[in-house]
Amino acid sequence: MDTRRIVTRLTSQAMEIGCLTGGALGALYGVLLPVGFVLVMLFYSGSTESIDAAVIFGLYGGTIGLFIGGIVGVLAGLALGLINGLAVAMLTIVRYTPIADPHAYRWSVRLVSISITLLGILLVLLVLGRVPHKSSEFYFVGIPLLLTPPSAWSSGGRLADWYLTQLGKTVEPAPA
Repeated sequence: MDTRRIVTRLTSQAMEIGCLTGGALGALYGVLLPVGFVLVMLFYSGSTESIDAAVIFGLYGGTIGLFIGGIVGVLAGLALGLINGLAVAMLTIVRYTPIADPHAYRWSVRLVSISITLLGILLVLLVLGRVPHKSSEFYFVGIPLLLTPPSAWSSGGRLADWYLTQLGKTVEPAPA
């Protein structure tokens, strides 16, 4: 496979994985965010008088958050997928052409994916201007940031397996 096809295929595949993963995680976060507001409100208020309003807010907010979170997640996944795809394509061209060790390639792609995701997390924290200190801030900022690295690890493995399959290499589990 020539260099142009490697870059094109890996980048488009990484963007596709990024869009799907970002959309799913963004929608999940969009649904959980209003639920978190309701839980924090009920915890700090100490009364059960406003449970009806809290449930209505949670349902409407969760529905709206589902769509907004999904859209934002798809856009973020598209951007990070593009960067990840270009980085993986460069790694593949510079270090793994031809691929002699599929296990080392899979690990390298996973590490690149994790690194790109961690840079994205750092960017989010810089935009927010701080690291979460309170438990309520941790719920709104920290939980999504803890969900993304395992997702990047899995996505990197899928991207490597996809490329190895395109080359006709056997994708075997790592030796124990």
